[in-house]
Amino acid sequence: MSPAALRDRPLEVLIVHPEAAARREIRESLAEPGIVCREATSGAECLRAAQSEPPDLLILDLYLPDQSGLGVCRLFRETPRVERVPIMVV
Repeated sequence: MSPAALRDRPLEVLIVHPEAAARREIRESLAEPGIVCREATSGAECLRAAQSEPPDLLILDLYLPDQSGLGVCRLFRETPRVERVPIMVV
């Protein structure tokens, strides 16, 4: 049984990458029961999505069209609702 299947709710993953093909590849690599992927294409979109519904994991590209991924990481660590969300950089 997968770790995601042991949870009482789906694992929410927010994938942030400007390229649709990269988001699709990441999403497909995570495809299993108990994992739900949401997507964003920019830092601003990521922050809005995360604040409205905090993810369990953020998968973040460092090169975004509106700001650097490192800037998004910094903002996450300074924002109370999402300050403890694990961030995986791609």
